[in-house]
Amino acid sequence: MDHIMLCCAQSHPHLAGLAAGSHAVSLLLLQAQLSQLQDAHSSEVTSVQEASARQLTAHVKSADAIIRELESTANNLQTQLAAEVERADAYSKELKRVQVDKERQSQLDARKERRATGEIEGLRERLRAMENRDKEKEDEMKQLKRNLRQKELSLLSSGAT
Repeated sequence: MDHIMLCCAQSHPHLAGLAAGSHAVSLLLLQAQLSQLQDAHSSEVTSVQEASARQLTAHVKSADAIIRELESTANNLQTQLAAEVERADAYSKELKRVQVDKERQSQLDARKERRATGEIEGLRERLRAMENRDKEKEDEMKQLKRNLRQKELSLLSSGAT
């Protein structure tokens, strides 16, 4: 439009004043449009910033909720782990106690077995000693019988003569 006005002003000098006035009007119109565009842009930027702020706030709240949930889960897991450790410690102590009891019982059984073995050996020794004494007495008795027979034979043979 400005170009048309400029062409008209050049070809028709009496319209030059009109052209200069229309330039001022055009400038005012352009300034008004620029002001409207700046206001619209400013409004749009404010709207986008507010929407972004709302989204950011929602994301922060969501992240906070997730963090609280993770912390709660971590606390629960720590509690469960502590309970498991406590159970494992108790189990370990009980296992050690049972092992100690078994070892004690094993030692007691070994002592009983050694004592019983010792008693058996003692009885065997006594039996052998008794058997040896019996054999000695039997041998002595046989010797006495032989001696007795010899004396009887000697008496009989001396009496027969």
